[in-house]
Amino acid sequence: NRGKHVIVDYGDGLIGCACHFDDIFVCTGQSVSGEQSLAGIGSTGYATGPHVHQWVERNGVRLDWIVEGGYMLVG
Repeated sequence: NRGKHVIVDYGDGLIGCACHFDDIFVCTGQSVSGEQSLAGIGSTGYATGPHVHQWVERNGVRLDWIVEGGYMLVG
């Protein structure tokens, strides 16, 4: 169970998801910026302590990715 989670549609078939948040700061359908906080770290769902799980998919296929300097780089 992901608990409270946020799914971001970056366009062009690219979707990102992050989960286990305590608080969500955005609403469904809301446009967001790269510097905007979407949620607060938590331990909702199947979690034993505060953390965040993240993944990225393009057209339904999971991708390897890293975050560098606050920007997501998809390989």
